[in-house]
Amino acid sequence: MNIIKNIIFTFLIIGMLIGANVTAEYTTDDTENTKSFPSDFVPSELIIKINSDSDPNINIEDLLTGVSSIDTLNQKYQATIMRQLHQDKRNQKTDGVELSYILKIEFSDDVDITSILNEYQKLVDIEYAEPNHIYHIQATIPNDPRFNEQWGLHQTNDCDIDAPEAWDIERGDENIIIAIHDTGVDYTHPDLMDNIWENINEIPGNGIDDDGNGYIDDIRGWDFVSVEPSEVYPGEDAAPRDNDPMDFDGHGTHCAGIASAVTNDATGVAGVCWDCTIMPIRAGYTNSEGSGVLQDYDCAAGIIYAADNGADIISMSWGGDEPSQLIIDALDYAYSKGVILVTSAGNENSDVVKYPAVYPTTISIAATDKNDEKASFSNYGDWIDIAAPGVYILSTMPIGSGIESFLTVESVDYESNSMHLCAVDDVTGDLVDVGYGRVEDVQGLDLTGKIALIERGYGSFKDKIINVYNVGAIGAVVFNNIPGDLNGDLQEQQNIPAVSISQEDGQTLRTAVASETTTAHLVVASSDYEKMSGTSMACPMAAGVIGLLLSKNPGLSQNQVKTIICETADPLNTEYDLGAGRINTYQALLYNPDTPTQAPLLSPLNILMLMGLISLVGLIGLRRRK
Repeated sequence: MNIIKNIIFTFLIIGMLIGANVTAEYTTDDTENTKSFPSDFVPSELIIKINSDSDPNINIEDLLTGVSSIDTLNQKYQATIMRQLHQDKRNQKTDGVELSYILKIEFSDDVDITSILNEYQKLVDIEYAEPNHIYHIQATIPNDPRFNEQWGLHQTNDCDIDAPEAWDIERGDENIIIAIHDTGVDYTHPDLMDNIWENINEIPGNGIDDDGNGYIDDIRGWDFVSVEPSEVYPGEDAAPRDNDPMDFDGHGTHCAGIASAVTNDATGVAGVCWDCTIMPIRAGYTNSEGSGVLQDYDCAAGIIYAADNGADIISMSWGGDEPSQLIIDALDYAYSKGVILVTSAGNENSDVVKYPAVYPTTISIAATDKNDEKASFSNYGDWIDIAAPGVYILSTMPIGSGIESFLTVESVDYESNSMHLCAVDDVTGDLVDVGYGRVEDVQGLDLTGKIALIERGYGSFKDKIINVYNVGAIGAVVFNNIPGDLNGDLQEQQNIPAVSISQEDGQTLRTAVASETTTAHLVVASSDYEKMSGTSMACPMAAGVIGLLLSKNPGLSQNQVKTIICETADPLNTEYDLGAGRINTYQALLYNPDTPTQAPLLSPLNILMLMGLISLVGLIGLRRRK
């Protein structure tokens, strides 16, 4: 899928020559003059440079070079056109290089140019013979320092959304508004603030509803949350409903950065849209138990607000198990105003439908991993529309509230994910395999100054970390016991840093520590960024793609948008139903309804997520990550 705009830089010339019936002169050393033939070239052309000692007399119109060996091959293979790179009418060399002897030779389309090239390369009268290579415009790579960690946008195996290739075509229009309907957005974040929506019809701070939309001083969105202080997590904003949609949970800020972080600003991360505008809608909050939740009424009010105030797209990374007529009414209202409604499909690894993702007014988004497989948590089924990357997605967090982890073992870096409620620390020590980390596994061990390697299974993550801490461990690395990513919750604050890694990496480290002393460096640190996994991450990824599509074609309808992204998706080789496949931004921007589709349309799927269970009747659950 690294499909980039092909531009043929015809640096050389065509030469087609017909000559007299003379025996061609060949060298005898094939290996010296015959070069390997590349795969990216014009299939019916080659470039030659004639040796000046051969005394050429070039006649372009008659397709003759005046060199019998070359003219013989031109005639043999029925060359059709010959072009001269540089006609030096003064018969002078240019900077010491004879350019007038360089020719491009064209043949009919059905020739075996590989065989022809090999024959020309053997001629002693030719200085060199080459294919007419095809070069490519380099895909746009932004200067954001952590872009190389954003595999969902670009990676070498191409199991990504082809963002750099798409950015050659479109980078986003500030007039396209993406409402992040979530737990709010940290609008002061350096990687977001320049893309935050501003209500230009409202005079800030005058206490008047200047634009008559029913909301006073709503200069950057609205906070729809109003609950009792006892119902929220310490530090959360319980009430009142007001004009400050600041995010205290982190989930909404993370989604905002995925869709449209400020890009190419030499700061942090890249957004799918570089310049689309983010409208913060705060309808969710962290409850007293540490879970992110939304209430039906607040959800509906937020959807209606976004639709009334110019949102082109609403990204909704939440959902639940029960339908709500109130939510249906709000979605129908937004849909009637032309808004594109993007929803996450959920994280239960189930084909049971989720709401609102199953509603026909929405585009439901499942999640894929780095290998274009279904993310281990992602829902699936015939109600899904399309999938997008959703595993270990790096994005923005409210300033200082992100948690990031880094694991290096014997100078090798491993992909890791900090475990919820682990300690923030930077530790180095020998890595010790403690099996499942049960009491009987660590009994008699002294892990003072050491880092425990623990396999998932036979007990809670919390108990494993407590067990190794009690025998002196200064850190823990927990690896999965099944393929796929692992996100661990320690349930209550722990005393040591702990990260999760994949089954494959865990088994690699287990083998290493069994044979020799192995030193690990483990860091869990506060940050303005964090990696999260879920269909919650896939949802704004898709919303960002749609933002680029609308930036290029603002007149597209909701049905046209859904058709385009589904018909241009990359098909997935998976037993699970993930809809049309994994979204491909570049192909979506290239879509032409008058040409055949470039990817088959598979059966649709749909997923919801908010880092955990979500129930739309009453409360919609969001799992707190920190």
